[in-house]
Amino acid sequence: MKVNLMSRNLAGVIAVMLIVSSCGKKSALQGDTVDATTDYVYQRIDEIARNIKFPEVSGDTIDMIKFSGLHPDISGTKDFRPAFERAVREIERRGGGVIYFRHTSGKQAWVKETDVYRFSGPMDLTSNLAILLDPSIEIRFDTIRDNFMNEGDGVITRYEGTTIYGYSPLVRAFNKENIIIKAVKGNGAQPVISGNGEHWQSWARERDIADMEVGETPGYIHLREVNNQNIPLRERRFTNMALRPDLVQFFMCRNVLMDGIFLKESPFWVVHSVFSENLVFRNLLYDAQVVNNDGIDVESSKNVLIENVIFNNHDDNIVIKSGRDQEGMFGVDITGTVLEDISSPYIERNRLGGKTENVAVRNCVFHGHHAVCIGSEMSGGASDIYIADCFSPQYVYMALYLKGSRKRGGEVHDIYMVNSRFNNVLNDVVGLVPNYDGDTTSLYPSWFHDIYLHGVKVKRANYGIRSLGWPDREINDVYIRDLEVAEVVNAPFIIRQSRNIRLENTWFGGMRVDTIMHHHDELYKPARQN
Repeated sequence: MKVNLMSRNLAGVIAVMLIVSSCGKKSALQGDTVDATTDYVYQRIDEIARNIKFPEVSGDTIDMIKFSGLHPDISGTKDFRPAFERAVREIERRGGGVIYFRHTSGKQAWVKETDVYRFSGPMDLTSNLAILLDPSIEIRFDTIRDNFMNEGDGVITRYEGTTIYGYSPLVRAFNKENIIIKAVKGNGAQPVISGNGEHWQSWARERDIADMEVGETPGYIHLREVNNQNIPLRERRFTNMALRPDLVQFFMCRNVLMDGIFLKESPFWVVHSVFSENLVFRNLLYDAQVVNNDGIDVESSKNVLIENVIFNNHDDNIVIKSGRDQEGMFGVDITGTVLEDISSPYIERNRLGGKTENVAVRNCVFHGHHAVCIGSEMSGGASDIYIADCFSPQYVYMALYLKGSRKRGGEVHDIYMVNSRFNNVLNDVVGLVPNYDGDTTSLYPSWFHDIYLHGVKVKRANYGIRSLGWPDREINDVYIRDLEVAEVVNAPFIIRQSRNIRLENTWFGGMRVDTIMHHHDELYKPARQN
């Protein structure tokens, strides 16, 4: 039976053939596979978790109070960075061990004030290191920018998908393995890592305005230029530009665990893995309200487990990335840098790059911009992303958002979200938008395919499904089953340049839809959608 589902603002927006079943009639899409996809997601999540090599750290414990001879206080009057650097060197000499940030009142004290361990510069981590933090401990970083510049040379980092020399992340591990950052059980608040991000935000904004007033190119624009001009890494020096650092970054690391930490006010992205594998982020709590405070950015990394995390971010919550533009697609030349001497699956013929794959997300609470976002720096590709049993009690902009660009290429496929609930979705439940920046002429359209959404319930959304492909690169094979959107403000779906968009037992505002949708128009190009 063919029916017209045009409602309110949908008329004139969609041009597809719809095959719709009545509530009591079994759809042609239904069959033995109804539960198979959800079962498969749970199996893959369990498999990823089981195959991750968790860090193992042995050795003696260094008590930072005893080792430093300093006592933390609520005002953070003491600088613990020099003592921490000495402790790290001692751990390296021993071949591994624990650095313990103890509360002066003891971990079981019922009444306690926050003990602040202040750091005047970055916390550089080493291999075979466990950092343990008592309840009511705060690691608080100063904002003297020169202290994060490695004596003016900068450090190798990745900023918005481009690898450069720039400011050091506040907590940084570079080419290390077996690292634990974990809360100790006891009474009191979750231990905090705080980045004083508002200071960095104000500085960067003022610096960009000042640069533009005198005709200088702001750092974030120059960043894109060196990327697309294929400038070698050794020449990418951003040591005098306003590019804010991550709060925590694992660059080319293996076997990492972060567990039970409260993360707040990062200068830029909060937790960022780059060219790394075997990482677990669990039981984290966020209150990160500086602009660009993504929660967890998994970039060009694999075998990652994210579980039991409560997000509250002034940007996306979980973000899957894999490099930007030319670097993301073809790698960056690392000749003449320390990376030449490092063996990594992400280095081939002296070029650094790679996709993101095998990411498992379960039992997370979302609040912020987009719950799970892939892109927009996804030029190296992303696949095998599994999300299950998540919840958004307040709001997000989108539940699942894939965003790309004709400048960026990148293939994104095998993305799964199952058995999750959202209270209020301000934009789309699922947004598949390969025109994030408005470019309509570049030669590298992103390719999105094999996207699965099963058993998702939404109380209210502006739109249900938005799929906007290109004439020369359609979006294809999107499977949505058992989706319930109680209230749709505008349109259940908008489909352009897409093929085989399948909806089974989907409900929009009380209307059931079972349909296969296709749309192709050689003249249609999607408008910018961000």
